[in-house]
Amino acid sequence: MAWLPGIACVAILLLASAVSAFYELPKVPVEPKGYRLDIVPNPEEGTYKGRVRIDIVNRGAEAVTELKLDASSNLTINDKEIKLIRLANADLSEEESDEDTPISVNGVEVKDEEIVLQCSQKLQRDATYQLDIQFEGKFGDDPTYPFFKSTYTDAESTETRWFLVLSPKIDEARRIFPCFDKPYLKSWFELSVSHKRSHVALSNMPILDQANVSRDGEMVRDQFSRTPLMTVNSLGLFISDFKMPEVEYLQTDGIKIGLWGRSDFVSTLSKAQQLLPSVLVSLELYLSRPYPLPHLNLIALPSYTEERPRNAWGLQWFKESDLMNSNSYWLTHRVAKAAAMQWLSHLASPVNDSVVTSGLANFLATNVAQQLEPTMYHWNQGSFHTLVLELGKPRNYGLDSEQMRTLLESRVQLVVQMMEQVFGPNTFKQAIQNFLAKKEFKAYADDDLWQVITEQAWVDNKLPSSISLSDVIPPWLSNRIPLVTVNVYPENKTVTFTQDKFVDNLESIWNKVVKKESPEKTMGWWLPLVVAEEQQEPKNVGWMTPKDHTVSFNNISTSKYIIVNPGSTGPYLVNYDTESWKRLAAEMKNLPVTQRAQLIHDSLTLALSGHLNSVTALEITASLKSEQAPEVWRTFYPLAERIRDRFQGTAASKNLDAYLKGLLIPVLDALGEEDKSSWKTELRVRTRHLLCQTGFSPCIDNARLSYALWQNASHPDDGMPIASSHLCPVMAWGNYDEWQFALERLKNFPTNRSKAERTFLMKTVAGCPHDPKKYETLLNLTFMNRKNNKFSDEDRFIILSAISGESIGYTTLFNFLKFNWNDLKKRIQGPLWDYFVQTALGNFRTEEGLKEVTELFNERKSEFGTAIKTAEDSIGRVENRVKWAKESTPNVEIWLNKTMEASWTPQRFKFQDVVVVSHTRKMA
Repeated sequence: MAWLPGIACVAILLLASAVSAFYELPKVPVEPKGYRLDIVPNPEEGTYKGRVRIDIVNRGAEAVTELKLDASSNLTINDKEIKLIRLANADLSEEESDEDTPISVNGVEVKDEEIVLQCSQKLQRDATYQLDIQFEGKFGDDPTYPFFKSTYTDAESTETRWFLVLSPKIDEARRIFPCFDKPYLKSWFELSVSHKRSHVALSNMPILDQANVSRDGEMVRDQFSRTPLMTVNSLGLFISDFKMPEVEYLQTDGIKIGLWGRSDFVSTLSKAQQLLPSVLVSLELYLSRPYPLPHLNLIALPSYTEERPRNAWGLQWFKESDLMNSNSYWLTHRVAKAAAMQWLSHLASPVNDSVVTSGLANFLATNVAQQLEPTMYHWNQGSFHTLVLELGKPRNYGLDSEQMRTLLESRVQLVVQMMEQVFGPNTFKQAIQNFLAKKEFKAYADDDLWQVITEQAWVDNKLPSSISLSDVIPPWLSNRIPLVTVNVYPENKTVTFTQDKFVDNLESIWNKVVKKESPEKTMGWWLPLVVAEEQQEPKNVGWMTPKDHTVSFNNISTSKYIIVNPGSTGPYLVNYDTESWKRLAAEMKNLPVTQRAQLIHDSLTLALSGHLNSVTALEITASLKSEQAPEVWRTFYPLAERIRDRFQGTAASKNLDAYLKGLLIPVLDALGEEDKSSWKTELRVRTRHLLCQTGFSPCIDNARLSYALWQNASHPDDGMPIASSHLCPVMAWGNYDEWQFALERLKNFPTNRSKAERTFLMKTVAGCPHDPKKYETLLNLTFMNRKNNKFSDEDRFIILSAISGESIGYTTLFNFLKFNWNDLKKRIQGPLWDYFVQTALGNFRTEEGLKEVTELFNERKSEFGTAIKTAEDSIGRVENRVKWAKESTPNVEIWLNKTMEASWTPQRFKFQDVVVVSHTRKMA
């Protein structure tokens, strides 16, 4: 498909007019102009009183006598004190009064989260009225409430201290006070709040005035300045005795910056406080919009566990760990994402809780973090791998809502990143600036963003006039990701591209998943084809449309090697014909780092999912013998673990471990001793982890040495005083007493420590051993000990899942089932019995294993009960695994033997650390 030729701006404007219009506000007869909100909290009683005066105006076609507001039934409304007046203003005619005019409220009805008022007089068009309502409410006791109270224990005094957080999400403000709770309605706010003088109140705007409300001066009322126009869900309030780091407000361009935390934690916030001014300046330059408020406060909340920060205009709340002095790159990224949301969620406001907004904020945060805190790594490859793993599953295994949201945010960011690459950074940045210019102080829908980017791409001749991102984007954010297969035909100088949905074929076969897709669901993607020919700069050769299953091009070289989607420009996988893979394997050393990482990722992913021969993928990894780029190794490690797991229990496993050792030992040497480099520390941990899995003695010895510190601790149940990465090697290769020590810690795990810590310890104790005796001990304890009440059924599911991940584990599990059949049948039933059968029977991949599970099935066929179908499916899975192993393992064995026998001198080198310059104040 040809690209858009140069055309006149007038024509572009005509094209733009053909795009669907911006989001149109729903017709609301009566709109709020502003809120005067007074809140008097009573934290000791868990309640608050309030008064709200709302300036409203009738924008409808005619006068009305009925008013509707949003208010939760949990609020207590003093309906006898509701007042309504017409405000004197300059719009009145000479015949009308210039004084405020009271209007009687004849009736008040509370129904379906609404207050309906019947007025004695009609509310005239364009006239301003003020509605005055008094109310009472209760604080929630956890962060799921829009206005909640929580507590923490002061480390020095051991006293219990409280704090209040007001931060409504969309459609939640009605639970705090009566209002017009619509995300597309913007008004100013004047907030006042009463509190103890010993506490600090923070809100969207700075304090305008503070006055005593008690004779002794212990209670004060803070009056905050009027806000710019904003939605009710941008409102924020925080009352606490928190402190800031010693260098209090840092100022940049007149903006006051504050980081807040409990007094014994606040010192850990200093790095975030230092980073935030540069982050704001970088965003201002990129967005071409100044930060719109006088201050920005970030707050570290004790016991807050939600992954997403609470988000108001001018203040945001985080988990304490998110703002601690830690890895500078990721700390910068978190702070930058929070700051970006100030523009994208409040200056301009989405009409729903959109993942597009947070995905775009992720994109901006990545750009800022890469600029201010240079790193060896690029974010997109790791995120893309996570996306491929989840979306390639033949079945939807069910993510919770927060996991699904995180996945969607990643998809948005990757698609946005693709558009920046395809259109060029200047066009894309100009589009984002245009978007904010058109939408500041207004509401927007997702499609508004795509529309503005489309128009700028048209203007700059970067997008064919027949294509709109409103059509392009939706398929990228729906079910699957694309797999593009490239075939090069030198004889007729043609290159063909075929798009399909990427699905893990092996899992589909092993689990007998039947593809049932109706014709209307087989549509593809609007897919930009970016191609690099040998060492030349990548070029856009055209677009595939959703109806194009295969397209051909004759404007691409067939005499040179080509890389499609270089550096994973777009979130899709690329497969090649056999000859092209061979050419790429031979050229790996000469390719740019991002392209080497991409080919490692795509080849191994395709091999693991049955789309590519495993030997072809291993040939790509041969270039790692001389690889010195951390990004390539970081891409390789999770895939290497999966390849290792895939061949566990087969004849190739021993040589595969030897091959991995040969690759990884020089990497560990190159990383050197422990230092302060965060990326080296991370890569060192990953390298040791994979080496330990292969049984590398120095790695295991180092882990056991560290583990001894925990064994010798005076209070070992208080916590694990060693790096978590040391635990699995000791469970795998350490002695029985070392493993038994960890099991005792699991049995005695204190209830005041987090559930996540216990689950991690349980998975490690159950999933890492290479000794059947350890597994037998654990299974006897958790399934056969009638008096044991340390483990729940939920724990037993976790333990079975962990044990079945290792070949020794699932073999021991099978034997345990075989020799304890009658006792197990008495002790477990229902889903747990089904899962025990599934994990014990369904993981073998050798003919010997298949023979054993088949014999047990035939012997006990009448006794499986509810698990009979599970047992049959498990045997079918093993049959398919055995078939795959017979087809794949011999060639892999041959390749590994040949590679290991060849003369191979590991290359010695040292990784060069990133040279970090002083924080620049602009973003490219």
